[in-house]
Amino acid sequence: LMPYLGENYSIDYTNSTLYGHSNGGVFTHEALFQSDLYENQPFGNYIIGSPAFWNLYHEELGVDPEDYSNDYGYLDKKVFLCGGTLEDSDYSEYYNGHDTTLEGLEKLNQRLESHNANVTYQLYHTHHYQYIPEMLTAYLKQTYPVTFPVSVFFSFRISCTANSVRLPS
Repeated sequence: LMPYLGENYSIDYTNSTLYGHSNGGVFTHEALFQSDLYENQPFGNYIIGSPAFWNLYHEELGVDPEDYSNDYGYLDKKVFLCGGTLEDSDYSEYYNGHDTTLEGLEKLNQRLESHNANVTYQLYHTHHYQYIPEMLTAYLKQTYPVTFPVSVFFSFRISCTANSVRLPS
């Protein structure tokens, strides 16, 4: 999708972000660590939120969960790791002796730091998904700050009935 968008729109790939949470966090992790295999580099930033690495042990995905434990080498991307401090209890019945979400996050952070990756690691005092609005708001403000004065104000009233929505002129 990104190459197609790049052909039709002006995109600064070094300033684009891929975000994944839970199983999407596992996907984003995989995309980050496979990105050096491809000439096309569509993302310069990666947000890996609460990756459910433990779920790889329960899914018939045809992957070896131990592949996610290997060292990966040098990274020239910005990585933001995040999770909720209260989330391990949310899925405790699924760990079956494997790393919890927070243990997996901590190990990933240690591996990235050992390779001098540009990584930020932040935990929020919430459960598995509750931190997402706060995290995304702060991330967007920090990563994509508004660099010019913006003053856009608009107001309109919506009238709704059972069968229609009317916007006043």
